[in-house]
Amino acid sequence: MLRPALLAIHALAAAWGVHAAEPAALPLDIQQRLEALKSGFDSFVLKNVKTPYEEGLKALNAKVKPALERESTMAAKKKDLDTLVRIKADLERIEKGLLLTGAESPPPDSLKNVYSAYKSELAKIEPAMKRSLADAKLRYDKGLGQIQDELTAAQNVEGALQVKQLREGLVKMTDATTATEPKKQEAADAGTSSPRNMEWENALVGRWIFKAGDFAMNKELLRDGTVVSPQIPGKWKIVGNTLRVDYSNGAWAEFDLPAKEGKMKGKSYKNEDMTAEKITQ
Repeated sequence: MLRPALLAIHALAAAWGVHAAEPAALPLDIQQRLEALKSGFDSFVLKNVKTPYEEGLKALNAKVKPALERESTMAAKKKDLDTLVRIKADLERIEKGLLLTGAESPPPDSLKNVYSAYKSELAKIEPAMKRSLADAKLRYDKGLGQIQDELTAAQNVEGALQVKQLREGLVKMTDATTATEPKKQEAADAGTSSPRNMEWENALVGRWIFKAGDFAMNKELLRDGTVVSPQIPGKWKIVGNTLRVDYSNGAWAEFDLPAKEGKMKGKSYKNEDMTAEKITQ
């Protein structure tokens, strides 16, 4: 059974988009040190990054909510459907602890002052979060670098590469909370509710054959996001223009969407070319 440190490598690799290799056997003391580093990083981020940011955002959202509600009432009286839809969507967002709609979707004239004030207040919260996160990443990377050097000196190449991939994923980590990236939030909020995603979901649900080289795997994608498989079960979701499949053992695969004539191309977590073909019978 994999120790938590090795599972953490897979979990972090998947979360940060790292193409991780299969876990090699690591010395027990290395596994324990990786676990301690991960635990320390998580605790620091929770206390000094995530919690302060979320509390600040919660207070900011509570401050802007009355203004949005007033503008919502005014938009309804004016029968301004577009503005009303925008406000209702943002009220739902702040109830979830998310940011208001991103700058790529400019607010109507009646809301410009509200959104401008919101943006100014947000600019006071984010720098502190970013400084704390950078400090946490620096401390974590220093510890990982020391372990990587030790494994390299011991000629444990696979183990050293695992830690190197973990460090590369750490560099790509730009925030410690989903609320810091509006574009990602909007994609998550849309989920399968957008017409495009509903169409893609309908096309994806069903039985498939995934192939990587000469190896073929039978998969069934259920509407609830479950992947049923005689090999390894998992979960699937639509992320942007990609089908993301995460397996219970930490491996993953991604396929380009939309599926064309029941076929998709993608990559495995080992960066291998993959294909998927829907079973119609």
